[in-house]
Amino acid sequence: HDDHAEEGHEGHDHAPHGPNGGHMVELSGGSHAEWSHDDQTNQIVVYVEDPESVENVVMNVTIEGETTAYGFEPNEGGTQYQIVSPDLLFAIKMGDSVETELVVTTTDGDASGAVKHHAH
Repeated sequence: HDDHAEEGHEGHDHAPHGPNGGHMVELSGGSHAEWSHDDQTNQIVVYVEDPESVENVVMNVTIEGETTAYGFEPNEGGTQYQIVSPDLLFAIKMGDSVETELVVTTTDGDASGAVKHHAH
């Protein structure tokens, strides 16, 4: 688990990155997902734990009470989900002024967790 969630990256060993080098999200029900982004292409990729059971991946962004849903498309055999969205990437980087939630819908139901961007 990420004990340094609210701290910057400087001055300590930083281990909360996932196996793909992305940011970890703790989902309801005890599962996890990982997300990464490419600032050059505005692409965001979500890596899920059990891709065979995943039916849908969405990030919901709430700004001043207005929620926008950003749906992700499966890629690479359905093991990852991706979106190219400058708006979503900008919203995530706005930090605490924006609420971003990752929702992974599986055959067992929805699992969700807060997306936090750590500048690096």
